[in-house]
Amino acid sequence: MPGSSPPPYLTHLLFLAIQKADAHYANDLPIGGLTPVQFTVLNAIDRLDKPNGSDIMRATRIDRSTLFDVLIRMAKRGLISKRLRKGDLRSHVLALTATGTAALKQSEPAFVRAVEQLVAVLSPVERKTFLNGIKRIANAGQVPLSD
Repeated sequence: MPGSSPPPYLTHLLFLAIQKADAHYANDLPIGGLTPVQFTVLNAIDRLDKPNGSDIMRATRIDRSTLFDVLIRMAKRGLISKRLRKGDLRSHVLALTATGTAALKQSEPAFVRAVEQLVAVLSPVERKTFLNGIKRIANAGQVPLSD
């Protein structure tokens, strides 16, 4: 069917949408606020029960080397704590510190507003369709990401 194939520049359009979301967030960013990746990681640590790095990697699908760097930076900032898991000296249990919990709570409204601003150009039906479609793309061949 003519016109039903996505344009060859679809990935560029997705990139532009991400740039818009990042710009919306940056305009509303609290001083010392979290990057989108840091927000995602802290949110995952907060949601999961005594997670280690592998749990966070599965929950977010952030690659190992990027996640390792992010965890080191967040530990240095005092946002997370790491302690050895009992019975497995190769694994660290990750937890939010009081500073991490405060940063997550302070940054969340900015992320919510950034998403609202991003999808504001869509009707409610288009928003639902977009969200369902982007979830299907992200989850294709994977264990679905949780909301």
